[in-house]
Amino acid sequence: MDLPSTAESTSSGRYEETVPIGASPKIFTEQPDRSLLFSPLKPVTYRFPMNSQASRSGRRTCNGPSEISALDHQIAAGGGTTSTLEITPDRLRASKSKRSISPRERIEELTRADGYLRQELAHYKEKLRAADACHDQTRKAQEMVAQAYDTVIRAHDMIEDALEEFDQRVSVSERALLDYWQIPFDTIREVKPF
Repeated sequence: MDLPSTAESTSSGRYEETVPIGASPKIFTEQPDRSLLFSPLKPVTYRFPMNSQASRSGRRTCNGPSEISALDHQIAAGGGTTSTLEITPDRLRASKSKRSISPRERIEELTRADGYLRQELAHYKEKLRAADACHDQTRKAQEMVAQAYDTVIRAHDMIEDALEEFDQRVSVSERALLDYWQIPFDTIREVKPF
C-alpha cells in the first residue's frame, strides 16, 4: 500500500517529511509536492539534512538513527549484523513478513541478537574509553601549549628588557667616551664606517 506523505521546509534549511508508519521516508533535494496532504495512519516525522552524506563514523544524530558506517558494511560483508543494520527499512520490512517460528527458534534468535548486541556494546564502550583518553591527552597538550606560549612571552619580554638595557649601557658608554674627548653628545650624527 503506497501511502501519501507531506513535507515542508523549515527555517534551518531542512525538509521535514511526515511519513505514515511503515512507509519509507524520502530525502528531498528540491521543493516537495504539496498536493499530497492526506495520511490515514498516525504520522512519524523524520528530519534529513539536504544533500546529506553518510559519515564515516556512523554517529547517531538527534534527528534519527545513525547512518551506516564502513564498519557496519564490513560486518555485513562478513555475514554479521549490527543494530544500525537491523533498523534499516529493508530489514524492518523483512522482519515483519517472517513466518511464525517456534519458541525454541525464537530463543535461539534472541540469544544470537543478545550476543551481537553485547559485542557491539563492548565496542562502543571501548570507543568511548578511547575518546576519553584522546580528550585527556588533547587537554594535556593544550596545557603544554599554553605553558609554552607563556614561556615564549616571558622569553620575548626578557629579550626586550635585555635589548633596552644594552641600548642604555651603550648610550652611557658612548657619552663617557665622548666626554673623554670633550665632544658634546648632541652633536653626534650618523657617520659611515670606513
